[in-house]
Amino acid sequence: MAQKTNLNVSPYYDDYDANKDFYKVLFNPGRPVQARELTTLQSILQNQIEKFGSNVFKDGSVVIPGNVAFDSQFYAVKLNPSNYGVDISLYIEKLIGKKITGKIRELVLVSKILYFQMEQMLNTLQSM
Repeated sequence: MAQKTNLNVSPYYDDYDANKDFYKVLFNPGRPVQARELTTLQSILQNQIEKFGSNVFKDGSVVIPGNVAFDSQFYAVKLNPSNYGVDISLYIEKLIGKKITGKIRELVLVSKILYFQMEQMLNTLQSM
C-alpha cells in the first residue's frame, strides 16, 4: 500500500518522485551524509519493495503455506480482573456467547460458560 503522507516538508524534505525513475543516491566522499539523502534512499527502497510486492501478491491472495489451526485442549482462558480500569465482574455475564479476542496472541474464543471464581471452574471441570 502506497504511503499517502507528504514527507516533502520540514524536517524530512523527501523530494523523491517515482516517475523520474531514480534508483541511486550518490554521496559526496569526505563529507557527512545528509538526512535528506538517507530519506531519499529510504523512499527508493520502499517504492521498489512496494512494486515487487504488488506484482507477486495481488490484494486478497492466499499465502502458502497458510493454514488455520484449532486446539481443542483449551478448557479455560484466564481473563484479567479488570479491563480499562473497570472490574470485569460487573459485566462478565454479558460475555457468554460473545467472541473474545486476545490482545497479544489474537486468540479468538466464543464463551459457553464463564466463571468468576477459580473454585467454581475447577469443580465443574472435575465433574466432567
